[in-house]
Amino acid sequence: MVPAAPASAAHAQTGDALAGDAAAGGASTADVPPDVRARADALRAQLQAHNRAYYEEDAPTVEDSVYDGLFIELQQLEAQWPALLTPDSPTQRVGGAPSGRFGTVTHRVPMRSLANAFSEGDVQAFDRRLKSLLDLQGEQDYSATPKLDGLAATLRYENGVLVEGATRGDGITGENITANLRTVRGVPERLKGPAPAVLEVRGEVLMLKDDFLALNAAQEARGEKRFANPRNAAAGSLRQLDARITAQRPLTFYAYGVGEIAGEAPASGTDTSIPPAGQTADLAPGGTAESAASGTGPVSGWQPAGPSVVPTHQHALLMWLGTLGFLPPPGAARVHGVSGMLDFYRSIGHARATLPYAIDGVVYQLDDRALQQQAGFVARAPRFALAHKYAAEEAVTTLNDIFVQVGRTGVLTPVARLEPVFVGGVNVSNATLHNEDEIRRKHLLIGDRVIVRRAGDVIPEVVSAVLEQRPATARIFHMPTQCPVCGSAVQRLPDEANWRCVGGLFCSAQRKRALWHFAHRRAMDIDGLGDVLVEQLVDRDLVHEPADLYRLDAETLQNLPRMGQKSAANLLAAIDGSRRPPLERFLFALGIRAVGEEAARVLARAFGDLDTFLQADWTTLLQQKADAVKENERRRARGEAPLPVPLDGIGPEIIGSVSAFLGEAHNRDSIAHLRAAGVDPRPVAGRSGAFGASLSSQAGSAGEGTVMLQLSDDHVANAADAGKVVAGVTNGYTTEGGSVASLAGLSEPAHTSITAGEVAPPAGMAAGDWAAALARQPFAGQSIVVTGTLSRLTRDQAETMIRELGGRPAGSVSGKTAFVLAGEHAGSKLTKARTLGISVISEEDFFNQLGN
Repeated sequence: MVPAAPASAAHAQTGDALAGDAAAGGASTADVPPDVRARADALRAQLQAHNRAYYEEDAPTVEDSVYDGLFIELQQLEAQWPALLTPDSPTQRVGGAPSGRFGTVTHRVPMRSLANAFSEGDVQAFDRRLKSLLDLQGEQDYSATPKLDGLAATLRYENGVLVEGATRGDGITGENITANLRTVRGVPERLKGPAPAVLEVRGEVLMLKDDFLALNAAQEARGEKRFANPRNAAAGSLRQLDARITAQRPLTFYAYGVGEIAGEAPASGTDTSIPPAGQTADLAPGGTAESAASGTGPVSGWQPAGPSVVPTHQHALLMWLGTLGFLPPPGAARVHGVSGMLDFYRSIGHARATLPYAIDGVVYQLDDRALQQQAGFVARAPRFALAHKYAAEEAVTTLNDIFVQVGRTGVLTPVARLEPVFVGGVNVSNATLHNEDEIRRKHLLIGDRVIVRRAGDVIPEVVSAVLEQRPATARIFHMPTQCPVCGSAVQRLPDEANWRCVGGLFCSAQRKRALWHFAHRRAMDIDGLGDVLVEQLVDRDLVHEPADLYRLDAETLQNLPRMGQKSAANLLAAIDGSRRPPLERFLFALGIRAVGEEAARVLARAFGDLDTFLQADWTTLLQQKADAVKENERRRARGEAPLPVPLDGIGPEIIGSVSAFLGEAHNRDSIAHLRAAGVDPRPVAGRSGAFGASLSSQAGSAGEGTVMLQLSDDHVANAADAGKVVAGVTNGYTTEGGSVASLAGLSEPAHTSITAGEVAPPAGMAAGDWAAALARQPFAGQSIVVTGTLSRLTRDQAETMIRELGGRPAGSVSGKTAFVLAGEHAGSKLTKARTLGISVISEEDFFNQLGN
């Protein structure tokens, strides 16, 4: 796209403003009615304040639609009363002034904003004006791209080497952030192909939605300020005084145009150096890791440009920038006429919610760059380009009330009940407020007008209150002192943000959610036991604890609404089939606070069987873990290899949670009742009793300060190596080397958990091949993501196979992902994998790897 104001603020002219430059001369300010002049002054002051907050402080104070309304109102007043128009009006300027924290850069070619269109009529008017201005006949070609929501930046290359990078600033002067831009993906240190001696490349720095959510989660965990949206996260990351902080943030630069060009003459005629692009590019944030990587060593790809190196058409220019090592805007296309522009707008709009990056519109530019120059510019925007905006993904509505939900672990969560509002493609009437502290931090009162945001698949959230519109009747919300479901007391622990009901299974809300969780496909996998049926069973007093499920009979079930003979039989079969779950699924099904699937898996592999898990001395284990961590700190200081740590990956919070759970008599009773009902979790092969036995039986006999350690594949390659591992350290941690008899039970690798006969081969795979793959462990240590619909496996089956073959199934794509196994209808995970240059394989390739 052309240099533009960041999309989310819509700081630009409307399409109608392209009819001509601001009138000069005309009536004097004395002719303007006082109330009109006062309103214009107020609008200018508000817009300037919002510009400062948005551009200079990276902290927007209003949502896009509010800003757009103020901007258009001022524009209309200036059009009606030309004497009001001043050079410093927000309608005539771009962005905000440089902050002063960085050095300044004067742009040789101004970085202008874009005019906005909000309707198909605006786009048609834009096309008509250009044809009239340039005396063109027939339909014209346009370059079309999504309007990426990030921070505009410019990169200056001299003789193929990056020498300067800057923000847009006010369009004339920007901030020098060269060191920070060097750390951003998609910014090559050296150009990869022929280019002019001086080349300025303009583009957008942004953060993907998943990366934004992860960053905010990390910010919240550290007790630091959350970012308002991906654009502000990108801007805040890019404008750090310490470039090392910027380097830690997942930012990407997409090139959309050029600024100053020197050292070559513009080409004439149709460019033939780039093949014509007749199709829309992939909507994945395009390019490859190789094209985005910074070059090292001598300049091998760049050479002085000939006269025709810079393409004469905009779409070809974007593709040419890709050959130099930049990432062109994803989804870029060349379209024909108004119908082509509107088709592109609808196509991108349809995919908008699933895109991994934030956009708020699309950008059209005349494809012929020579015609662009003829069309020229108005005060702050080009005549040859237009931003066609989508409906805002932020909206203002009323916070009618706050009610409290009770989760399966007893957490009380305040939820905003909103006046229904259409935002981000859906009607939003409820939004979580997380906890009481979050309500106080956002200064929310019941009755407030609030800003609601929803971007793509991000959960709707209440961003802030519109304090200027707070009614006199607004009132403070107070967390209840009793559980709204069962009336039990609620408590808040000193180190937690959440209030919890202490009622346990006595609380029907916890009971319902606990039973639903127990039956979940990733837990006990009781097919057919969904929300509605769980509610019926609890409300009719048929089930009080999980063990009661195994006492249900066909007659009881058939008396429930919409439960016939066949449905009852199917459910009873599913319940009966769940009596021998893997230990890790059983532990996950118990619903222990903070014990998710991965933690349950670690616990299962560590203890091996349920009895050993139940007999563990958690206080001793916690101390042993702390001792091991301290010893490793000393070892790191001495430059020595660290020792393995008990229950690596399980922190004190989870250990404390497990200990508290097992410390409650009713929870142990619930497990005992399940076993009495015939539920017998399968132990982990090769691990039964090993770790727990060493913890419980050796803790008393070990010397003071002894660290009892779990061995993992990282430290023990095979059973024979176990005796070589430092297994215990006593008396101030001075003992090294040698085997320790107390760890004899731990001499097997922690992940030797599957034998060839224990897991059936996948469909279509010979038992011998499967046994060989299990022995070879082809995915050992790899993080693998499964996405889409597979033909031979369910996703659970694929993830189980990955685990048994040494890998770790991951829920999201990151730089640590080894590869993505993609089936049909793969979505944002596939897109992000392509963005990061992660290998993507098909189901057939996956099975081929098993056979190697």
